[in-house]
Amino acid sequence: MCVGQYGEGPVPPKSVRVEYERLEHLHMFQSPDLVGLLIMHPDLRTAFRQIGPVVSAIIAAEYGIDEEYGPEMDFEAFSRSLESEQVSDGIAVYRHAA
Repeated sequence: MCVGQYGEGPVPPKSVRVEYERLEHLHMFQSPDLVGLLIMHPDLRTAFRQIGPVVSAIIAAEYGIDEEYGPEMDFEAFSRSLESEQVSDGIAVYRHAA
C-alpha cells in the first residue's frame, strides 16, 4: 500500500500489456497484467476499439478510480505491425491516456 494522488491503497498501473492472438475467425486480446481482460470479436477494428474502455472499466472496478486508458498506437499502426510481423510475441502496450 502507498499514499499518493489516489489516496491510501494500491496505485493503478500506468500501463497494461495486452496480448493479441488470432483464433480462426476471431481476434482476441487479453492481458497478463489485468485479470479479467478478454476481448474477442470477428472484426479486428471492433475488438481493438474495445480495449481502452474495457481496461478503464476494470481499473475503475479494481482501484475505485475513473481513469481513461487507451492504445499506445492507433489502429492503423497496429494493423500494419501485424502485417509486417513487428508485434513482439503478439504484445501491444496500452498506457494511461494523459
